[in-house]
Amino acid sequence: MTTVSENLRNLDELRRAYARLIVRLGLNLQAGHRLIIFDAPVEAVDFVALIAQEAYGAGARLVDPLWTSDSLIQARFSCSPRDSFGEYPGWRIDALLQAAETGDAVLLIPSTNPDLMKDQDPTLVAQLLAGESRSMRPFSAWVRANRLTWSVASIPTPAWAAKVFPTPSPAAGLERLWRELMTFCGADKEDPVVSWGERMELIGRRKGRLTAKRYVSLHLRGPGTDLTVGLPPRHLWHGGEVSTPQGIVFSPNIPTEEVFTLPDRLQVDGVVTATRPLHHDGLCIEGLTLTFTAGRVSAVTAQRGAEALGRLIAADEGAARLGEVAIVASSSAIAQSGLTFFNPLIDENAACHLALGYAYRFCLQDGPSLTDDEFLSAGGNESSLHLDFMVGSGELKVAGVTRTGKEEEILRDGEWTL
Repeated sequence: MTTVSENLRNLDELRRAYARLIVRLGLNLQAGHRLIIFDAPVEAVDFVALIAQEAYGAGARLVDPLWTSDSLIQARFSCSPRDSFGEYPGWRIDALLQAAETGDAVLLIPSTNPDLMKDQDPTLVAQLLAGESRSMRPFSAWVRANRLTWSVASIPTPAWAAKVFPTPSPAAGLERLWRELMTFCGADKEDPVVSWGERMELIGRRKGRLTAKRYVSLHLRGPGTDLTVGLPPRHLWHGGEVSTPQGIVFSPNIPTEEVFTLPDRLQVDGVVTATRPLHHDGLCIEGLTLTFTAGRVSAVTAQRGAEALGRLIAADEGAARLGEVAIVASSSAIAQSGLTFFNPLIDENAACHLALGYAYRFCLQDGPSLTDDEFLSAGGNESSLHLDFMVGSGELKVAGVTRTGKEEEILRDGEWTL
């Protein structure tokens, strides 16, 4: 019989394997480089220490976490001046920009407390998130062009676990969330590095085939969805691994299942219905349906959070346009778990998804070298926002439209057919 202590020891081994994946494959951290861990939740200090150990083992010169706390955010909503919510501390952005400019690595750990903003004033929530997005824009420009090594990972916290697994106990829910995440990342495999490599090879074949097709648009059809997404002539499909201009290969997302590209910001028409709740930094939008006309959101309906979303997408001209379209099979391990994780990084790898806001420049041929005006003219989208929402399900069909107008099936009932 397996004892409790053996289960916990096994979980510690999985955590170490996860930390190793993040450092060695996600970031591909180079000896002599520094590592900034951005928005590290204070509840996960022990795991952040594991990441630091792995980073120093890989030759890191310095590991510097910038912490975040749900309690501090709640205190701000309770006590701070009402006219201060558009402000964001500049020194945090300076730290990220310094890391980018010196060729160091950045690990992003987005907050995952799905109900953090649930009872707050939607106007203040929108101001807070829009202010952060505006402040992050100079650093986001580095990320969108892959001009540094960066990766996004999630760390289970009690608040997140309680949302996903409200019973039977907080401790059991937290342990189960850790184990689910380890499975999705392949940290539970006999050789996680080999398993990750096989996944990257499969994703690589898919993105290569889609790029070679040179589709002019995609047609998405499913319950509540009939959407045409135009594609720029020079679009490129990406997913899995990417590389910096210096040739350092890294994986921006752990876990990852998607292949994605950028839409033409002026050529999106129709209606799309989200198949999972949209979560963004503690903001939750449920029952979302968007209508697009000539590339721009022309109508928003939602069962919850419509007002806050409306304020967010009014933040700048590009926030109401699409910057990403991604294909994910319904057979992914995350989808097959049958769970909703209330976390964009995890949920977006369970279903096809779209993103409002900025596009990744590396999804356009020569995109990183273009000026802002040239990028916009080529079909790309600029914004301070990037807001993923899931539209995939076992009933979704995706077709690629050729230059002759023929539709070629890519996804049928949520599964690859290309």
